[in-house]
Formats: sequence, structure tokens, C-alpha cells
Amino acid sequence: MQQLLCQIMMNDTLRKAFRKEYVYERGLGMAEKQAVEETEDGGGTALTIFEKFFQAMADFFENLIEAIVRIPVFVWILLGVVLLAVLFVWMYRSGLFGSYSRLRNQSLTEADNIYEIDFQPELEEALARADYAEALRLRYLRTLRTLADGGHVVWRIYKTPTQFAAEAASRPFSEMTRHFLWVRYGRYDADEALYRRVDTLAQEVEREKGGEV
Repeated sequence: MQQLLCQIMMNDTLRKAFRKEYVYERGLGMAEKQAVEETEDGGGTALTIFEKFFQAMADFFENLIEAIVRIPVFVWILLGVVLLAVLFVWMYRSGLFGSYSRLRNQSLTEADNIYEIDFQPELEEALARADYAEALRLRYLRTLRTLADGGHVVWRIYKTPTQFAAEAASRPFSEMTRHFLWVRYGRYDADEALYRRVDTLAQEVEREKGGEV
């Protein structure tokens, strides 16, 4: 009987010791597992930042494309018309139209004789009646008169404005010449804004070549 009790107590002691060992080992295993998970989580966090960044960029472009697709057709047509209008104005200002070649060969007439025009009163009268085509013509011819008086061009009534522009070798005067040709011979409607542009160019010629224009 005493031997049986000793065996039971021994087995109970062994069970407790085994359980403590198991709990201890299990605790170590859980700690190691947690440490590994934390390590993996740390590396995963850095990776997630890049993933979120690229995902955000992908979402942005996707939303942008969807927004563009949802734009009505008439809006695209309107934008196309505006772009064509801007292109037309740019081509006109640059003298790129095919018809400009024809205008380049137009000569001045007797009415354009720069030594027979009283510029100041005629220019003031044209501006007073808002005849900007005539005002532009007079402003151009007065500038041409100044260039001729200064020896920058040689005046001949049969010459073309393009020839005078080549002689003057002046960027602002060349632009003035294009505007003059389009309005005088190309039947382009001049407005106040265009006249003001030509007037500004005339002042640039004055600063460039000297003299009152």
C-alpha cells in the first residue's frame, strides 16, 4: 500500500514537471513565432507602402481615364473648333497661308505715295471714324516714310511692301508688312486690336532704327 502511494505521488510529480516543461517549451515556441511574425510584419510594412503608392497611382489614372470617357461628344467638338480657330489665327499671324504668296507680289499704288500723304490729320480722322483698315494703312506708310528718310530703305513707288521689308531687315517692320498686306490686299477685316498691334510694332521700329514714326 505504501509502495502504491509512493508510485502515485511520483507519477503526479512527473506529470507536473512534464506539464511545466511543456508549458515552458510552448511559451518559447509562441515567443519565437511571435518574433518571426513581427519580423515578417516589419518587412511587409515597407512593401505595403510601395504597394499603396502604386495602387493610388493606378486608381488616379483609372479615374482620369473614366472622367475623360464620360466627357460628352459635343464638348470634344467644341474643343476641336477652338483649337482650329487658334491654329487659324496663328497661321495668319505667321503668314503661312498659301494666298500670302500672292499678296507678297502686290505693289503699292499712287495712293500710297508716302511723300504725298499728310499723315497726322488723315490718321486722326480715320481713327475718329473707327476706320481701322485705313488707320493701319496710314500707320504702315508713315513708318515706311520714316525708314526711307533715315536711309534704311530706298523709296520707289513700284516696289512691293515685301521688298521694303527685306531692305529694312527689321522683325517688327516685317510683321507690320504682313498685317498691311492682309488688310489692304487680302480684304482682312481690321479691328482696333489689330491697329494697336501695328502701332506697337511701329514704336518698336522707332526704337530699333531711330526717328519718329
